[in-house]
Amino acid sequence: MVRETSLNKLIHDHGWLGSFSTIVSREGKEIDSSGEKWALPYSIWENTTVDFTKIENTKLRWALKSYVKDRLERVSVHAGHSTFSHVFNEFLKYESEFGILAKGDFKDQLISLIEKSISDARTGHRLWALYRPIQWYLYCAENYPELGFCSAFALELEGMSTPGNPKGEAVRMEDPDKGPLHRSLELPLLIKELKSDNSQELEHLQQKAALALSIAFGRNPANLTYLREEDFINLTPDAEEPCFVIKMPRIKKGQLSPRDDFLEEYIEPIYAGFIIELIKKNNQINSSLEFNGTIIFNPSPLGVVDFDSKKYLEELNNG
Repeated sequence: MVRETSLNKLIHDHGWLGSFSTIVSREGKEIDSSGEKWALPYSIWENTTVDFTKIENTKLRWALKSYVKDRLERVSVHAGHSTFSHVFNEFLKYESEFGILAKGDFKDQLISLIEKSISDARTGHRLWALYRPIQWYLYCAENYPELGFCSAFALELEGMSTPGNPKGEAVRMEDPDKGPLHRSLELPLLIKELKSDNSQELEHLQQKAALALSIAFGRNPANLTYLREEDFINLTPDAEEPCFVIKMPRIKKGQLSPRDDFLEEYIEPIYAGFIIELIKKNNQINSSLEFNGTIIFNPSPLGVVDFDSKKYLEELNNG
């Protein structure tokens, strides 16, 4: 109780925004932030809840809440989720090891924790993982030094060079779990099964379409979740040789909506056939709504599910 009173007094004395029950993200999504666990509207991860109860020190917890709120409102839901994950995993989950208890001055302990994290990251060649946690500390040192964030130490952190995330490393190293499908051992088996699978159940059609798109483009599964039927286009409907393209939402361009920008991609007819089958099945489902006697036709989603092709292959091999 004493520690909460101390925090509330700081919030009151400095005119900070104490608590907030609702956050509206930059994409316009409403988030319930009244409790200690926030469920974020994000499709990439199965678990989209950020749990602030993991942080024992109430000042650190409140400071992280404030920064996650800032990221959600000014950048994106993805940025808010990533910020929480990185700050907790790289810094705050070690709070008890460095004596950062729920009460007392944690200024020096937090600096020691961060210096140890930087040293370990340098040794492991993963300084890139500290970019978001360092940005959190800089934000807190600028806005909430009264909580115990050191402005002088923040200047040191700001002057430190942080390399970028080694994107594509799993692909380049051909990692067996996170890397690409093996072109000789896995890919031919998947294509063979696609051609021989004649099931017309909706879930199976969704899986086959997702697998076909993954083989054709190797896209992040999040792209597929935003696809609509209207994104699949036959450029030559009257020709004997059809030419199919699909408009892929560009999810990493900082748009307010992933569907604000597209990249038009050619798709081979063999893979396009699975999309056509799925659309035919979707047409049997009435997705329209009636409002005040008026029928409203919704843009039909393509209905593609997030699909693990390696897991699918293992199931096939296991019979």
